[in-house]
Amino acid sequence: MLFALFAGVAGFVFRQPALLHLSVLLVVVTVLAAALAVWNLRGVEVDILQPPRVSAGKRFPIQMVLRNRRQFFDSVGLRLYVYFDSDEEMVIDAPWVATQAEVVLDEGIAISQRACLMSVRYRLCSDFPFGLFHREVDVDYPLAPPLIVYPRKIIPRELLVQGVLSSAQSEHGMSPDGELGEMKGLRPWQSGDSAKHIHWPASARSVVRGHDLRVREYDPPGMYVDRCAVLFHSYGRGGAMLREDRFERAIAFLAGSLEYLYSLGIRTSLYADFLAWSAYDCGQRTDLIEINAMLSQAQRSLDTEEHELHKVVQSLDAKQAVIVISDLELESWEEAFDSMAGAILVDIKQVQFKRRGVRSAKEVRDAS
Repeated sequence: MLFALFAGVAGFVFRQPALLHLSVLLVVVTVLAAALAVWNLRGVEVDILQPPRVSAGKRFPIQMVLRNRRQFFDSVGLRLYVYFDSDEEMVIDAPWVATQAEVVLDEGIAISQRACLMSVRYRLCSDFPFGLFHREVDVDYPLAPPLIVYPRKIIPRELLVQGVLSSAQSEHGMSPDGELGEMKGLRPWQSGDSAKHIHWPASARSVVRGHDLRVREYDPPGMYVDRCAVLFHSYGRGGAMLREDRFERAIAFLAGSLEYLYSLGIRTSLYADFLAWSAYDCGQRTDLIEINAMLSQAQRSLDTEEHELHKVVQSLDAKQAVIVISDLELESWEEAFDSMAGAILVDIKQVQFKRRGVRSAKEVRDAS
């Protein structure tokens, strides 16, 4: 536009008709390009189709549908930016969208943090024609249904120690169907033995020597507790430091513990300070789904006191196992559970999460 102005002034001062004609032509082209740039985005709609429930850190499919509602003039050179609540961003190019047509773009993304997203923001941009003008539309798009991002699931190493969930009393224990104990050797096949227990290499050698098949012999399976209470709290003594990444880590331990206990068939009850210490049973798959949905929106309780923990502990059945998880360091709250000799206390420091929004001094210097 400035070049057209300079050409017009030069043509007028030096009385050059060619420069005047060039100036008028450039003005017409600029106005026409501006009109095309505005028209290129007019009538273009975006729909976002996503699954209602996903897991943090796992890639899931998502569809972007671009529709051109205009009666004429195709849309060219579109670029779509989709922003989620966390640091995730999607960039999608749509080179051509015909009139009265739509383009379906299949993409995938992994959201790193748990969340419940009611809406996402997107920007639809265009540099058409020839990159002369940049136009964009910024929209806050409501998601229907909302996108629920389940927390990451980490099984605490305390639960994987052999015998930690075992029951000394068989009447208060259970073993998952089909579970076997430790293998203690081989023996000749007997009527009624399962074919899946046949040790084929040993059987081949035995048959060659004129003997029977050989099957694996196992010890009786261990007995798991049939009931378990999981306590989650944010209580700590001595001015324990609160950190966002540790709360996210503790939620991951909580989700992993509930999933692991469910896989063992152990009936579990959840007590958490951020749920006002209400008991939530986790015996069915639907219960686990509901609890995960609540964990996706959980926020730390800032006023948990020790007497609340004692009140919950006193209400528990003495015959059930107890697992305690906190977003504070174990040293700051383990004394509160000294009276519970069999309680399983989860150490928050066994796994490190990367803190968001924090860069080292070297990274800052490199970026500058």
